[in-house]
Amino acid sequence: MIETLIKNKDIFLEYNKHRLKRAFSFMPKRTAMVLRALPFLLHVNHKAFPGFVDNPATPCGINQFRLTPNTQEALASLFPDARPLLDNPNALMPKRQFIRSLLLMGSIGSIAQTNKSDFDFWVCINEDAFKPAWMERFMEKLKLVEEWADKEYDVETHFFPTDIKKVQDNNFGESDKESAGSSQAKLLKEEFYRTMILLVGKVPVWWIIPPGTNDEEYNKLKALIPTDERLGKDGFIDLGNLHEISYEEFFGAALWQMNKAMDSPFKSVLKMGMLEGYIGGGNGSPVLLCTELKKKVFSAEGGPYDPYMMMFNHILNYYKNVGKEDVLDLICKCFYIKIGVKMDLNNLQKESMNFKEKAVLNYIQKWGWNQGKLMDLNSYKEWSFDKVLQLGNEVHNYMVKTYQSLADRLKEESSGEQIITEKDLTILGRKLFTFYSKKPNKVENLRKAFDEGLIQDDLTFHTSFDKSRRIVWNLYRGQLVRANIDKTDVSNKLLKKDSDLISLIIWMVYNKICDLKTHLYLTPNPTEVVLADIQAMVKDLFDFFPDFKISTLKNEDLLSSDKKKKVYIVINFFSQRTKWEVESVAVIYLSTWGELFYENFKDPNEGLQKVCDLIKEHYIKDVSKISQYFRIFVPKGLQSEAVLKKAHAVITKNAGPVPRLDK
Repeated sequence: MIETLIKNKDIFLEYNKHRLKRAFSFMPKRTAMVLRALPFLLHVNHKAFPGFVDNPATPCGINQFRLTPNTQEALASLFPDARPLLDNPNALMPKRQFIRSLLLMGSIGSIAQTNKSDFDFWVCINEDAFKPAWMERFMEKLKLVEEWADKEYDVETHFFPTDIKKVQDNNFGESDKESAGSSQAKLLKEEFYRTMILLVGKVPVWWIIPPGTNDEEYNKLKALIPTDERLGKDGFIDLGNLHEISYEEFFGAALWQMNKAMDSPFKSVLKMGMLEGYIGGGNGSPVLLCTELKKKVFSAEGGPYDPYMMMFNHILNYYKNVGKEDVLDLICKCFYIKIGVKMDLNNLQKESMNFKEKAVLNYIQKWGWNQGKLMDLNSYKEWSFDKVLQLGNEVHNYMVKTYQSLADRLKEESSGEQIITEKDLTILGRKLFTFYSKKPNKVENLRKAFDEGLIQDDLTFHTSFDKSRRIVWNLYRGQLVRANIDKTDVSNKLLKKDSDLISLIIWMVYNKICDLKTHLYLTPNPTEVVLADIQAMVKDLFDFFPDFKISTLKNEDLLSSDKKKKVYIVINFFSQRTKWEVESVAVIYLSTWGELFYENFKDPNEGLQKVCDLIKEHYIKDVSKISQYFRIFVPKGLQSEAVLKKAHAVITKNAGPVPRLDK
């Protein structure tokens, strides 16, 4: 059996080398240099390099790290001032190595890798070897390197400190913005083993053990490793076996993917399809994709295999077998856009195609796609707003229906044991409720289709009249003038209409239809509102309600009762700029569960009383910090200071002494 383990180790290292080579071939040169430099930055702790923590007891160092010529070349290019240090690298090397392995997981090195793909690393350590203060410094070091890669080179990098013993026990912590917690522990490990690339360090034991080995046999084979010097007792880390997953865990994973869909819908569509394929693929425990991949690699059957294509083929085969043609079409569209390759059947140059282009061409030929469909998908960023929303609704409807189907099936198939904790179930469930539920005065969450969202470069506000001659505000994409709108059909550019301009602005900001780079335009209108008022409010809203994602809400907030978190008050937005009295009050408030609400009060006294009630409800220990939670916006004008003073006087009288809320 030792001979088999030795052979498997050699095959894995060759496969790993191929994956790494493919990863670099898909990257821009600058990104590739960053990836080559990252292990070095974790290995050393020196002030000349990013990641330096000014304390000699800062954990660093990676087992089996070697400064290769490619790494030295990258470091010399990225840090030219540090070349004298790099000429004598031994002086930089730490005496002790705290990191057992640095493992890259996710889309890197697969067909799904794009220029926007982020680097997700498992930084494998033994937490028992860390003193508490050491762990704080280690986390600081990882954060500093992440920030350097992001700010200097626009390379999104995430280091996940991974305790080897906890991963052996499938303990991945609680659900938060990156961790699935108890909801899909083994499925997270499945994805890790299937997609991982060993960058530096020890080889995971799982990858040299024969495919499908049960836990008992796994432990017996693991015990053989130190007995043969050809394997080397110090060349491996044991992150635990994985050969089967219970039906109960699929429910938590489905719930997690529903949450991920709020930020990255295309990725979640494919993950949800994978789960349905697992559960609906036959009786008994399904064969895991990581096991299938390992079989292919060890048997050299058409390898080296692409982990992302394996997942996609698994999904395609399932939906084809059950005859869900409409779902197949959606899955294929999501896959094509996700991959980022734009194919042109009229201009095929097969001899110059790379691996990704050849693979995509093979798929679209099997699907029978024509040039018209390809051109439509290639130009998805120019689609009409309605068409973008239509695909977004298709994606989210698929997620909801599939989730419901999985939940019903799992009730029938499972043993009744619940893998996901009640705490994680509450957290994930409330995020879903926040996103999909409808409530009075709640600002709508648009079901976006694309990761980059719906942000427009140019937006135009325009007024029209309904049948009762009441003003209606229209929001158009692009830069338009009144003559174009009145004389030509621009209905395809209309994003939304509303009788309340403030409501329209809030909807636009909350759903990220615009950002601070978007150019805003306003056609002549019969109200007191000028473009500067809209621009000022948009800027102020972005400042007061910083960008957030529902999937990143704090656990402690979701586990507590819903409260008002931030309150934004708009006074006299439509009043004549010579009015000195408070004539209108609109209130926008964000809850701790991530829901945004809007109320416009015709009676200003009723509106100010609402503000007072919210202030009394929102207990603030330090009143001097009230401006973090409350803000008043009044359009600029000679009267604005007087209006603010009168509003503040009413608030102080009814809610107690508070500082001014306009700062």
